[in-house]
Amino acid sequence: PYPELDFDGAAGTLGGSDGCNRLRGRFSLEDGRLQAHTASTRMACLNDAAARTSAAIHTLLGQGAEVVEVTMGTGRGLLIRNGGAEIRLVPVGGQR
Repeated sequence: PYPELDFDGAAGTLGGSDGCNRLRGRFSLEDGRLQAHTASTRMACLNDAAARTSAAIHTLLGQGAEVVEVTMGTGRGLLIRNGGAEIRLVPVGGQR
């Protein structure tokens, strides 16, 4: 399973998966910083790579992350990072 996060900007909520566990919560974006408060299931990850990705997502969401880059058009994406992790989020399939 791959990580998948769905941000609802109008409601300020997010949901999805960190690759190991389902998560839901609220987020805010202020002064170029993404901050979230989430709750998640606590299942074991399938391997070490998935566990590292899961931990990075929780670090970024929980500790807050700087929005480093927003790419629009064909290569749409969002790059977020803090001192502990960096992740590029991209749209899935034909959504949004």
